Amino acid sequence: MGYIEIAWAVLPTLWALLLGIGVGLVAMGPSEFRNARILFLASPLPLIMVDIMWILTTDKPWWERAIISGLIGAAALIGLSESLRWINKKEGTASTSRAEIAAPTLDNTIVVECLDAVMPTIVPPTGIVNTIHVNPNGGYGNRSGNPGDKWDWGTSAPLRALKCAIKNFGTVPISDIGVTIRAVFLEELENGSGEPKHFYDYRIIVPSLKAGAADEYVIYIYNIGIPFYADIRLPQSVTLRKFGDDGDTEVKVRAHQSTPGFPLRLTPANWTTLVPLDERMSALDLFKAAQRQGIDLIGKRQRILAFAQALQQAGIDGKLKFWGRKKDRTNEPLIPILPEHWHSYQVYWWESVNIDMNSTGNMTGFKDTSASIKSRTLTHKDGYFDLHIDRAQATEWLAKNVERLKQ
Repeated sequence: MGYIEIAWAVLPTLWALLLGIGVGLVAMGPSEFRNARILFLASPLPLIMVDIMWILTTDKPWWERAIISGLIGAAALIGLSESLRWINKKEGTASTSRAEIAAPTLDNTIVVECLDAVMPTIVPPTGIVNTIHVNPNGGYGNRSGNPGDKWDWGTSAPLRALKCAIKNFGTVPISDIGVTIRAVFLEELENGSGEPKHFYDYRIIVPSLKAGAADEYVIYIYNIGIPFYADIRLPQSVTLRKFGDDGDTEVKVRAHQSTPGFPLRLTPANWTTLVPLDERMSALDLFKAAQRQGIDLIGKRQRILAFAQALQQAGIDGKLKFWGRKKDRTNEPLIPILPEHWHSYQVYWWESVNIDMNSTGNMTGFKDTSASIKSRTLTHKDGYFDLHIDRAQATEWLAKNVERLKQ
């Protein structure tokens, strides 16, 4: 048997062997994908060698050589392209699986723990303490000083507080952690408790947290005033952002509190400035809250128009839940408004302000009642009257968008 006959017997077998070994390597797992790809790329070479040897040694006419050579080349190319397509698909599946394993859910990896404490009397090494002063005249902020200096909180005895620590027990660093802590103020009774009367939501934005218990964001909750009582309610979820991500993610949290009925103090003269204990707020109250936070709605028509359009978009997206009355009467019940309603209807902001009709039509302030604020189409078809919004959603939405809406 000559070398031509040996080549004809060996080279096609080598072609099939290279493909077979490559398939076997792929089956072994992602670690062998690189070696399998090398074998697949090398697999056409034996068939090309056979093709060249046959063309040079045969005495067949040119057209027959062309047909047979084309068939051999097609077999080599098809084998190569299909094997590479198959391994690319396998790599994609493996990458997805690895990503899912590498990025587990962040639910219950964030812990908010609040324990009984006293306000620090010595400035800590960081020089700053984050605080929530539960009082209508105070709120979320911080106090700073020179590390090691003494601090006086205006009381002769140590000032009782809740010391709350926010920790990240996940495996990745996170940023822009949005935490809402609610203070529900109780009517004072002889035993130090009572029916809920008012509440206030304190929105905290933690800049960042490294993975692990060693890094934590600490905030003290306290109050100074005539004794009243408040129930501090910790969140069931927070919003956060993983480093490298563009958008926020809402995750469940683990919340621990040492004394759910922790007594705080509130000056009774200030009760009227608190938010009524109602899960809904009127659209007019949201407009007024935006004005207080620096969004100049009264001074600029384009801004109040943009604010109303942002509310409409939030309604479409389901980020804000709306209620309204079917008729312009206060004895009508408030009923939920579906997101689809806002595809055609807008928040008719004109009914929220007073207009000076004796001058240039400037806005002079907000109206005293929200009963006339309604949804309306561009063709002036009325929808729902006396619009109300989910209070917790509206508070969070305004906090997130206040800077953008100021522009």
